[in-house]
Amino acid sequence: MVLFLGGASGTVVSVTVPRNLLSVDETGIVIVQTAEDLDTLLGSDDAGSLLPEPDGQVFVKSGLYVEISVLTSTDGGVTFDELDETRLADHSVYIEMQGLEPSAGSSVSLYRHPVFVDSDPATGLMVLSQEGPWSTSGVHDLTVEGDWVHARLTSLSVIAPYEPFDESKTQLPAGCAGISLNETSSSGARPPHDRDAAGGDLLILSFSLLILLFGGGKAALRRARATQRP
Repeated sequence: MVLFLGGASGTVVSVTVPRNLLSVDETGIVIVQTAEDLDTLLGSDDAGSLLPEPDGQVFVKSGLYVEISVLTSTDGGVTFDELDETRLADHSVYIEMQGLEPSAGSSVSLYRHPVFVDSDPATGLMVLSQEGPWSTSGVHDLTVEGDWVHARLTSLSVIAPYEPFDESKTQLPAGCAGISLNETSSSGARPPHDRDAAGGDLLILSFSLLILLFGGGKAALRRARATQRP
């Protein structure tokens, strides 16, 4: 399954999740959020926990912060647990970002910062920052072609594009600028990696007020709406 999201800058992100990430008796919820700054993505309190950003790096112009989490359930969605990430070694999640504007001659990298999903009796699911630095661990097979970046992920978290800081150029600091978010989706996609492999139900949940159901029933859709943040 592929979820497409975009930002106000015109950058488009696609996240590909293989069905065989789940066993046949599991239901899965995929949470994907994108934003042009950390405040919008996680809120000001948790955004501060992701600072400072990678040392010697600057956020790529027109880039997006992308938060990806997967939850699994064996009781039809009554309770959920975070995905055991050891499964991602054999059934990786893929991310693409198109529309970046890197500096001429720079090398773009994707960095990640750990987060986790918790339950809140008042608002449902919430994504919280986790201790740890930004790093490139868990990001594999990185391909960069012009304004396009593609990578295989074996660890789910906040993903963001960076390039080396160039003191000779005027570059604004990345992070918490409070830019508004405008997200869109599309059902079309280039052929994703092991997209049609057998597995359990996968429910795609985006906090951009977009919910796409794959393989689940109406009850699962109602549960997703009940857990979405206002």
